[in-house]
Amino acid sequence: MQYRNIIKKEADLDSKCLKIFGNKSKLSKKLILKYEKECAHFLAFIYKVRKSGIDLNHINLSSFLINLNKIEYSKDNQITIKFLKQLRLIFSDKIIIRLFSEENYCLNSWKITDSIKLLDLVIKDEKLLKKLKKRKIRSFYYLHQHLNRLSLFIKKEDFSLNQKENVIKLNNQEFKINDDTIKIIVPNSKHDLLKVSEIFDFCIGTADGYGIQISKGNYSFISVYKNNHPLQGILFDNKRIIEAFNSHNEPASFEVKHFIRNLIFKSKKIEADSSWISHFEYDNNILTLVPKKGKNIYEYKVDAEIVNELENSLSRGSFFHYNIKGKFSSIKKEIA
Repeated sequence: MQYRNIIKKEADLDSKCLKIFGNKSKLSKKLILKYEKECAHFLAFIYKVRKSGIDLNHINLSSFLINLNKIEYSKDNQITIKFLKQLRLIFSDKIIIRLFSEENYCLNSWKITDSIKLLDLVIKDEKLLKKLKKRKIRSFYYLHQHLNRLSLFIKKEDFSLNQKENVIKLNNQEFKINDDTIKIIVPNSKHDLLKVSEIFDFCIGTADGYGIQISKGNYSFISVYKNNHPLQGILFDNKRIIEAFNSHNEPASFEVKHFIRNLIFKSKKIEADSSWISHFEYDNNILTLVPKKGKNIYEYKVDAEIVNELENSLSRGSFFHYNIKGKFSSIKKEIA
């Protein structure tokens, strides 16, 4: 419902104020008199907030006037009273208003409009709603992320990931790295993969493509725990690690990832994806560059953080050129 439809039958200012704000205060009148044209969608939002039962006192209207130029107004107001009432099943009034204020009241942002559709799906399933309530969500970004994951339990039937035999053998295996216990868990189904993405709070598993590619045998996936705490999710094919993330989509820390690489591939090769570099190897703080042509290899003494950045970069050849070559001393050796 847009602003013009809300005030269609209200001819005078007092009537408009009562309809929108539920009062005839000076501030309400000032908002309508001065900003009715520029803020029509925000005023419609105020009306919907009040009609949904949310306490308007959580919106600092005085501050809104002061920061008028900083607020991003949407060309359309996608918010419905139904959506606001659904939010009240999960959040307090104060947090609901904070969620919108953090979006600068851009009421048709993709995070909000997508959340409207997804919440309507999730809220109909009591188990999923309970899961959502347990999450400590403090932004529309994370609300959308959790809704997207939970909705996949509804929209897609479960199916087997058909993980490869050599990968399945890794399930529940434990290893010692320094004083830490590393444990590998192998998800067997699409819903297992979704649960991993919830536990680790990362993107692997949230898109259907991951599960489909694994089930087709193009990829494999394992989750890694350190001292019984979620550490890494690792997606790989027959030759290399495709994606590796720590919790919260942080790039995977190197030591454990490198250990897993050696465990899976029986090699410490890091593929270069370069027109002139065959691959890198890293051992005992020595990074070895192996070119595709020529008889020489090049060794650089670098720490694991640099190698991790190298592996996580979009172009490993460019990263090497700008961040390693000429900045670390090198030793040229003939290929044995």
